[in-house]
Amino acid sequence: MVNISNYHCTLKKHFRGYMEIIGFSNETFYSNALQIMKIRGIPISDVIQFQEVDVDERPERYKNTNLAEINYILDELDKLKDSSFSGSVGIITPFTNQQKLLSNYIHESPDWKYFEQKFNLKIMTFDSCQGDEKDIIYYSMVEKEDEDILKYIFPVDLSKIAEEGDGTLKSQRLNVGLSRAKESIRFVISKEPDTFKGSIGNALRYFRSQLIKPDDFDIYSKMDSKSPMEPQLYNYLIQTEFYKKNEDKLEIIPQFDIGRYIKQLDPYAVIPNYRTDFLIIYYGQSKAQIVILEYDGFEYHFQDTDYINEFNYEQFYVESDVERRKILESYGYPFIRCNKFIMRDTPIDYLNDQLSRHFNVTSVSDSIYEDVQETYIKIENGEEKVCSRCGQIKPLEAFYDGNLKSKYGRVCSDCKGNKRSSNAGGTVNSPAKKKQQSQKTIKDDDIKCPTCGFKMVIREGLYGKFYGCPKYPRCRATRRYK
Repeated sequence: MVNISNYHCTLKKHFRGYMEIIGFSNETFYSNALQIMKIRGIPISDVIQFQEVDVDERPERYKNTNLAEINYILDELDKLKDSSFSGSVGIITPFTNQQKLLSNYIHESPDWKYFEQKFNLKIMTFDSCQGDEKDIIYYSMVEKEDEDILKYIFPVDLSKIAEEGDGTLKSQRLNVGLSRAKESIRFVISKEPDTFKGSIGNALRYFRSQLIKPDDFDIYSKMDSKSPMEPQLYNYLIQTEFYKKNEDKLEIIPQFDIGRYIKQLDPYAVIPNYRTDFLIIYYGQSKAQIVILEYDGFEYHFQDTDYINEFNYEQFYVESDVERRKILESYGYPFIRCNKFIMRDTPIDYLNDQLSRHFNVTSVSDSIYEDVQETYIKIENGEEKVCSRCGQIKPLEAFYDGNLKSKYGRVCSDCKGNKRSSNAGGTVNSPAKKKQQSQKTIKDDDIKCPTCGFKMVIREGLYGKFYGCPKYPRCRATRRYK
């Protein structure tokens, strides 16, 4: 991630553009912290386009302009008009001279008023496009073969922007300018993407790579049209770190007819014609592994929905759904179940952890790492200690013992069973008072999670009350309720 203070962010939901459009900024400037919500329902070839134009060998009349790219964009505007396109259109270029020349040519067009009214057309530079989003954005990059003029506009090396003049400003141009499109991003260039240098060259090659890899539009088209969460679940899935690192090893099949498939393998199998939201196959080093991924919507998976919450939802699955899961698991098909209670506000982290766990690939989310790191810092600072008897991490006060010279021992007061008063200078309380204090300790003392060190919460399960980690489902540690 580029170290620019303006770009520091926490996890956000991004609704404006498709993942293929916002992906470069998300990876380069936000360390994949954006949760991209918009579902692509059109082919990738409609979302990202490159057009290389033939340029005149004669020099341009004005510095930093490219007339061939201007003429191509004018033809594109005419095609949009002829096709009755009704969305918004923007044109972005790195150079002010190209912006002015574009404006002059478009204003001279007999269809200028149409473009302005129907397309809400705006012609911008990378410096002036902040806050303007359009359905279609055309990029006139200007630079020709054997030229290297974009290095004055964009960073040469994003990892060394502090050493480059106006490095932060150049990075901001790149981030803002390439994230303005909502539906389609169209590059008009005068040379091959591979010949562009610096960070803008890397950006162009990133967008071209999205065109080269297999298009998952076919996957979207096979999903259940009555289930709006299926495309959203898939959208979360392909944003996980696990997917990005193992994309070439994964096969994802939507609406898999698993009941019929099992019958083909075992003609004597007595199983209904079940379908799954997704069947995920991971081709690891040894053998293929399989898991079923499903989203549990309220309408089909739960009963008595007025009483469901994050702690008891497992008790309200409809009987047929529980039976279906047990049957499929008995044939060796494990499940990853998803619903709003499990995923909460971090669906990408949840899916990443689940996929890593099911396919035995080690992956620790940043948030869990930060939680553990915070606990270690508290131990280093002397705010917390590890009990040598029970092994739990507890606040320093839990180790107070007035009889000791240091006042704090290695065994916590709960394990000693005779908590001493911190006010009596080493005197032991009476048995009645000790019992009273012990009961208060059990009620008020912070019960720490033995895995991540956070204060546990009281929850209700099938067998009564228990202490659970507040980081569930990331951390599944429990303790018996006292």
